[in-house]
Amino acid sequence: QTVNDENLKRSLRELLCEFIEQDEDNSIHYSIVPLERAHIEIVEFQCSREKAEYLKDLIGTLFDDTAPPVIVKGLKMIGDKVILASVESDYLIQLYHDVKTLLLDNNISVDTSPFTPGIPLFLSEQTLNVSQEFLGNNHGT
Repeated sequence: QTVNDENLKRSLRELLCEFIEQDEDNSIHYSIVPLERAHIEIVEFQCSREKAEYLKDLIGTLFDDTAPPVIVKGLKMIGDKVILASVESDYLIQLYHDVKTLLLDNNISVDTSPFTPGIPLFLSEQTLNVSQEFLGNNHGT
């Protein structure tokens, strides 16, 4: 799901700038996910191109154009190489379960890791040195 809300993008941009300012070794900017590609990943899966085309229409029926906006609650680190703007949304949690069920019903294996709704802000090949203080600050919007 692509992030289209301009106020949310503005808030995320401010958060990125704040994070870069506290980067002591000046390397974090290489890991920024451009906001033009900001998205919320629902379920990760792999399949053939033909199956993906078939599933695209089925999955599309699960999305609701009138869904409530997501609320950014702060930052969360996944492992030591990914930082998400964590979001709160009952809609996204239900969508995750619906998409996962649809994929499993179509014999597609899915990632069974716990679902963490969020917008990736930093994706790094190297360990990100992030202070708990920065992650713990209230960055919600």
